[in-house]
Amino acid sequence: MTRHRSLAPTLVPTLVTLAFAGGLAATPAASGAVLGVQDDRLTSGPLEDVDARIDLVRASGAKVTRLDVLWSLVAPRRPADPADPADPAYRWERADAAMQGFERIGVTPIIVAYSAPAWAAGGRRAPRDSEVNPNAPAPADYGRFMEALARRYSGGFTPAGATEPLPRARHYEIWNEPNLGAFLSPQVSGGARVAVTRYVAMARAAYPAIRRANPGAIVIAGVGGPRSSTDANGTGALEWARRLAASSAPFDAYSQHVYPAAAPLAPSRAFPSWATLDELFATLDAVPRRRGTPVYLTEVGYTTAATPFRTVRVTPGQQAAYLRQIMGLPVVRSPRVRALVWFNLQDNPNWPAGLRYGSGRVKPSHSVFARLARASRLTDDLRVRPAVALTRRQLLINQRISQTAVRRLALVQRRLDAGLTRDDLRPGGIAPRAFGPGVTATPAAGAVAPPALRRAPRSPPRRRAAPARPPGCASPPRSCS
Repeated sequence: MTRHRSLAPTLVPTLVTLAFAGGLAATPAASGAVLGVQDDRLTSGPLEDVDARIDLVRASGAKVTRLDVLWSLVAPRRPADPADPADPAYRWERADAAMQGFERIGVTPIIVAYSAPAWAAGGRRAPRDSEVNPNAPAPADYGRFMEALARRYSGGFTPAGATEPLPRARHYEIWNEPNLGAFLSPQVSGGARVAVTRYVAMARAAYPAIRRANPGAIVIAGVGGPRSSTDANGTGALEWARRLAASSAPFDAYSQHVYPAAAPLAPSRAFPSWATLDELFATLDAVPRRRGTPVYLTEVGYTTAATPFRTVRVTPGQQAAYLRQIMGLPVVRSPRVRALVWFNLQDNPNWPAGLRYGSGRVKPSHSVFARLARASRLTDDLRVRPAVALTRRQLLINQRISQTAVRRLALVQRRLDAGLTRDDLRPGGIAPRAFGPGVTATPAAGAVAPPALRRAPRSPPRRRAAPARPPGCASPPRSCS
């Protein structure tokens, strides 16, 4: 299946927070996957349209979104230092604006980076009718780009001329639908299925680079396109998952795209479909080190009009009903599925599965989506800066440290409340021992202790000169007449 999106630039009317620094530690609630939406019109087009598109995302009620970053557009020429997000060859303006917009409306982004620039793909360029270059890149080049991307959105990078760092993203998908020839090519060479091998090499280069630049990031692999069969043009989604699970590719989570022909409640033997999604869980769990791997459904949907790439269509009313049914499915409500991203926010000519028509008018599915999205609850793995879950022992240690600090402050305050005396004002008068046991004084790092104060030496008293004695007077003179 080819890519479903159009890139047409159309605009339509306690006290301390602790940052999470680990991987997927928190167990999500069993209330179901968090519902998100992707706006493919944020990928390209006039930069001045970004704020209006962000407002449409907010109007949907989504708490999660997905952002395409086309490597070929961000780095049309080779950077001198590809791992440095400040390299002047990079063009981050659109991604920066989108990320700042997501932070403004409080939506968690999932970033997917794909489309090789020609310089990283042996000079091979995108087809004439597409902005997406599917030619497989050199894995090392992709790894360096992912390092720059993850560092830029690590939450600690401030671009030149800015006063505040850019927002943070925690979720990074490695490529888009690499099991399809339209996105990663070639799939087969010399009789060997080389796409899987090259993708594993890309993941091996990208994973450590992302985690080095953005500790605590969640790296998502697979990103399987909705294909059932395997041939020269692509690899079946289940076979793709099986090969990746058995490979040496490092990843924290797996993602799959689901665009089934069957309704959510209808039986189906095809994969991927809602009736067979649990086969993906079983495929991952068959490899011990992949057991329990979280799953993100980063593209799902049903089209409501004819398209060159899909024969199946539903009515707008059916689309709304199917969305409601999807979110009630046991397989979707499983703690295994972390997020479900509807593709797309607004119809485009190639993929009319939007919550809005191409004109911008909302479909019946929009209100259903908004209600379900607002009811979903972000779990720690979907928070950009979630709170740390402390163990009972850690809480007790923190409590004892806090209690000790309070006791010491109370001793200091009690001594000061008693009032200062003349003795306190002499050098060394207010010393730690003046406050009682448990209070010590530690100079700040690099501080130089002031020189000790000393009393000025007393001058000897002046003696009065004896009065002059008249001749013949005794000494001491008492009376002389």
